[in-house]
Amino acid sequence: MAIIRIGDDAYGVSISNEIEEITGSAVILISVYDALTRLREKGSFHRTSVKPPAARGGKAKRHYRTTAKGIRVVRETHRN
Repeated sequence: MAIIRIGDDAYGVSISNEIEEITGSAVILISVYDALTRLREKGSFHRTSVKPPAARGGKAKRHYRTTAKGIRVVRETHRN
C-alpha cells in the first residue's frame, strides 16, 4: 500500500518512512527490503535501478512500482 501511495519515487527508505507515518511505529529497514523481495518474487512489484547521483557514491537506488497483480492483491485484501 505504501508503494501505491508514494508512486514512482518509491524506494526502500521512502517506503519505510511512509509505513512509519501511517502506523506511528518504527520500522526496521531490512524488514522492508525482505518484504519487498518476497512480494517482488510473487509478481506484485517491479524493481528498477535508477542512475545514482554523485552524492550517493555511485550506488544505484532501487525503485519499486506496483504491478497489476499487486494492485489486485491490495484490493482483495482490503475487501476482506
